[in-house]
Order: sequence, then structure tokens, then C-alpha cells
Amino acid sequence: MSVFRKSGLVRKPTGIFNVIISEVKRVSLQPVQRVTYTFDPFHENAKTVRDLMFILSFPKIRETNYKCAFKTNVVCDRSEGSVECKLENGKSVLFKTGNLTTLEILQQLNKVVLPLVPPPQDLSASIPKTKSQKKK
Repeated sequence: MSVFRKSGLVRKPTGIFNVIISEVKRVSLQPVQRVTYTFDPFHENAKTVRDLMFILSFPKIRETNYKCAFKTNVVCDRSEGSVECKLENGKSVLFKTGNLTTLEILQQLNKVVLPLVPPPQDLSASIPKTKSQKKK
């Protein structure tokens, strides 16, 4: 898709940024009880954990589960970062972010969490019918 402006043709941006945005739109924290971030700010790959902390704190993502708790552990032992997600079914998922990008973590998080999200409920069944609808 392209758009014309006075200065010329402007193309829709493509690349890694748009792929990350599409993964962020799919994220749902409904089956997640707790997310624990552990990282060393002086480690060379700490940016991945910090980016994920920023992304998962978006208001639209937080609205998917208000009961989900976020905990941050900042350590100073030159260890690689990790993200642990504790699920409601008692299982735990650990992402060691030493060699992972933010996109890879989001994709794997969606792969684990989205199958556990219950399907949306049909709200039309709970709406009371009027007299004319009941006669039909």
C-alpha cells in the first residue's frame, strides 16, 4: 500500500518493527498469573528483557489480565537475563534471553499462552428478549 503526498510517493513501512507490532497485538495475559523479569543492567544483552518489560506494560496488554503480577529482579552478577511466566495451570515457562531477540520471545510467548486462552463467550444468549421476539 502506498500513499501520495505533495513531496512524492510514501510507502508503508515494512520490516522487523511491523512484525513486532503484529505479535504485540496478539499477546494475551489471561492465563498468566505472574511474570518475573531477572536481568543484570550491565550485561550486553539486557536490552531484550527491558524491551519486553516495556512491551508487556502497555495498557492494552495489561487490560487482558488485571490480576497478573509483574516482578523485576535486578542482579549484579553478570548473568544473562531471563523471563519467567507462571501460568494458572501451575506450569512455568522460562525464557533465557541471552541469545534471543524481543521478537523471538514474543513469538514463543504467544505460542505457549494463546492456546490456553478460553474462547470468547457469546453475549447474545444472555440478552433478554422482548415480547415480540419471544412470539417469533
